[in-house]
Amino acid sequence: MTTQILKVAVQAEHDLVLVRQRTRQLAEQLGLAGSPRTRLATAVSEIARNAYQYGHGGHVAFLVESAPVPRLLVRVEDSGPGINHLDEIMQGRYRSTTGLGLGLSGARRLVDYFDIETTEERGTSVTLGFDLPGPVLDVQELLDGVDILTRTSPGNPFGEVLQQNQELLRAQGDLVEVNRKLGESQAAKDRFLAMLGHELRNLLNALRSSQEVIKRRPDENLRRRMEDVASLQIEHLGRLVDDLLDASRMIRGTLEVQRRPLDLVTEVGHTVEAWRDEIEGRDLQLQFIAPEDPVWVLADPTRIAQIVGNLISNSSKFTDPGGCIKVLVQAGETMATLELIDDGCGMEEQHLQQVFEPFSQTSEARKRMVGGLGLGLAIVKALVEAHEGSLEAHSDGMGRGLTLTLHFPLGSPPSALEEEQGGMDIASRRRILLIDDHEASILGLSELLRLDGHEVEVAGDGPTAIDRVSTFKPEIVVCDLGLPEMDGFEVASRLVELPHAMTLIAVSGFVDKASQKRALDSGFQRVLPKPLDVTVLYGLLQELAPKAAADAPLEAAE
Repeated sequence: MTTQILKVAVQAEHDLVLVRQRTRQLAEQLGLAGSPRTRLATAVSEIARNAYQYGHGGHVAFLVESAPVPRLLVRVEDSGPGINHLDEIMQGRYRSTTGLGLGLSGARRLVDYFDIETTEERGTSVTLGFDLPGPVLDVQELLDGVDILTRTSPGNPFGEVLQQNQELLRAQGDLVEVNRKLGESQAAKDRFLAMLGHELRNLLNALRSSQEVIKRRPDENLRRRMEDVASLQIEHLGRLVDDLLDASRMIRGTLEVQRRPLDLVTEVGHTVEAWRDEIEGRDLQLQFIAPEDPVWVLADPTRIAQIVGNLISNSSKFTDPGGCIKVLVQAGETMATLELIDDGCGMEEQHLQQVFEPFSQTSEARKRMVGGLGLGLAIVKALVEAHEGSLEAHSDGMGRGLTLTLHFPLGSPPSALEEEQGGMDIASRRRILLIDDHEASILGLSELLRLDGHEVEVAGDGPTAIDRVSTFKPEIVVCDLGLPEMDGFEVASRLVELPHAMTLIAVSGFVDKASQKRALDSGFQRVLPKPLDVTVLYGLLQELAPKAAADAPLEAAE
C-alpha cells in the first residue's frame, strides 16, 4: 500500500530550499539516519532543481510505501519538454550543452530505488526511494505529524544552506572512511587470492612429482612414501576447497548445520587424538582436559570436528616449538564451554576481533602463515553462531598466548530410538547408480564403492541414466545436478515417475537454499556438496539403504 503524505509545489528558487528541508524532516521523522537522510535530500533537491530549471516548474510528492519493503518515496513531476537521449544520460555517456539531464545518474546512485518516465513535450516524472529501517506502524499518526510540520514556517534559507553544507561535509567524511575500508578489504582479498594461488601450486607440484615417481615403478618403500605424499596433498586440497565453499556459504548466509544430541567430551576428544601425531610432530604439546561425565549439546558432529580442528591448526601456526596447546571442555548451568589456550605469539587487544574476519590478517599472521588460507577462525565463528553459540578471544599481549572460548547451549542425551537408528548397519552389497559427466570423478568413486562390496553402474548423462535404471534396478542413485542437456533436476523428475522405487541423492558443487529446495521438490531425498565426502555418503547409505531395500521390488533383491 502507498500513501501520499505531503505535496510541495516547485515554482520558484526558494521552493528548492523548502523541498530539501521537507525531505530531510520527513526522513528524520521516519527514522532514517544522518548519512542516508543527507543522500536522499541531496538526490531530491537535484531532481527538483532540474524540474524548476528545465521543466517550467512542477511539484514534489512524498509517499510512504509499506510493501514489498517499507520505503519513503519522493516523486518529482514536471510538464516540461521531456528528456532526449535518456539512455545515454543514465549510462553517463551523454555530454549536455545546456545542463539538461545532468544529475540524474548521480541521483540514482544515492538512493535505494530510482524510476524515471519521460515523454516529449509532456514532461518527466522521477521517483526516488529510500528503504526505511522499520515498518510504518501508524500512518495516521504520521499524517498528523506532517500536518503540524506544514503549519510550521520554513526555516531561514541561509540557515538551511548552511546546514546542507555541514551535512555534505559529514557525508564526505563518511565516504572517505568507507573508501578507506573498501581499499583495505580489496587489499586483503588480493593477498588472499595470491595466497590461494601459492597453496594450490604447492599442492599440485607435490601431486605431480609423486605421480611421476610412481610411474617409474620404484621399489615398494618409495612407492608407498609417494602414495602417502599424494594422499596428504589430496587431504590438504580437500580442506582448502571445504574452506572456500564454507566461506562462500558464510558470506551468503547459507551455512547450515545438521544438529543432533552429541557428547561434546567424546567428539572433541576424538578430534584432539586425530590431531595429536601432527601437533606433537611439530614439537608441541597437546593436552585435553574434560570431565568424566558426558557434556550433551545439540550439534553437528562433522562441524564440531571441523571447529576443533580449525582451532588446533590455528594455534599450532602461532605457537613456537616447545609450546603447549590446551583444549578444555566443561559444563555450566546452561552452556557448555569449549576453550583452546596456547602460549604462542598472542596479539594486541585492538587486533582480537580481527581474527574472526574473513580475508583479514594481522602482520604477524601473514608472517607466520604456513599452509591454509587464513579462513579458519572466520568459519569457526560462523559455525558456532549457526549452533546458537558465541565465542570470544583474549590475549594479554604479544608473546603471551591466545585464549579462544566457545559457548554452546546445553542439550539432552539422545533417546533410545535415536541411539538405535544411529547404530544401524547397512548390508554388504547395494546396487548404486552414479550419474556424472565428469569421468575422472565418477571413475574413482565407482571403484571405491566396488571395493567395499557394492554393485555399481555409471552414466554420463540423463538419458543414459534413465535407460540404465530400467535394466540395472538401482536401490540408490547418486546424481550430479549440473549435467549437460538434461540436468539433474529433470533426471530426478523423470525417475520418480518410474514404477521402480529408489533413493535419490543429489550432489552439486554449488548448493544454496534455493537449489536445495528445488532438488528436494524434484524428488531427491538428500543433497550433498562437492567435493563429495565419502564418509558422509556412507552415512547416508546407512541411513537410507534399508528403506530403499524394503521398498524395492522382489526382482531387485535377487
